[in-house]
Amino acid sequence: MEIKASLFRTSVVAISLIISVAACTPICPDTEEQQKQEIEDPEVEDENKQISMKMIVGEYTFDVEYAESSTAEAFKKMLPVTLMMEELNRNEKYCYIDSSLPTASNNPGTINAGDIMLFGSNCVVVFYETFKTSYSYTRIGKVKDITNLKKALGSGNVEVIFE
Repeated sequence: MEIKASLFRTSVVAISLIISVAACTPICPDTEEQQKQEIEDPEVEDENKQISMKMIVGEYTFDVEYAESSTAEAFKKMLPVTLMMEELNRNEKYCYIDSSLPTASNNPGTINAGDIMLFGSNCVVVFYETFKTSYSYTRIGKVKDITNLKKALGSGNVEVIFE
């Protein structure tokens, strides 16, 4: 009789534990539906991926979000690349690359610190100051967090690694 009672108590505890674990596990129909849709539709999966690269300047590493453009795609295919970038106007670094990239230039009106642009078809520019402009550029990407960007790029020419 004691064995049956002990077995019964053990069974009750096990069932209670299973029920409490199941009650604590969140079930989100939207998430399950989204996962099912991603499996069925690879384009949805691609849209949900974060597309980014790293920009390394000395001891500093910056996350860069790509622009949605053929220019950014072409730049991505060049990676990893190390560019010796020259100072210009105390607000930007630039480097002419050996190959031309596709362009869709326009005048943004304002350049923001952290913008990574293409001037013409073969000049990569990293801006570390915000200012008004009358020039046209094609966007490659944007530094996500510009903290220490100006400090990293400094006042002279600098080596910048994109990966």
